[in-house]
Amino acid sequence: MRLDLLKRKIEIPSGVDVTMDLGTFTVNGPLGTLTKVMESGGLFIEKKDDEVIVYATEVTRHKKRMVNTFVAHIRNMIIG
Repeated sequence: MRLDLLKRKIEIPSGVDVTMDLGTFTVNGPLGTLTKVMESGGLFIEKKDDEVIVYATEVTRHKKRMVNTFVAHIRNMIIG
C-alpha cells in the first residue's frame, strides 16, 4: 500500500538558527555552526516559523527511508 504524503516535523529550539539554500542546510547554535549538503529527488524540506518539515509525495519504501534519514541528520545537527 502506498501513501500519498509522508510528513515529519522537527522543532527548532530557541537560540538555534536554521537556514537552507539550494540543498545546503546550515544550523547555527550555541555550540557552533554545522553545514551539510542534503539533496535527494522527490523529497522536500521547508522551514516554517520554529520547525523544519521534511516530506515526500507518492511515498515508496525508499522515499520513506530517505525522509527518516534526513530527519535524523537534521535533529543531530540541531542537538550539536
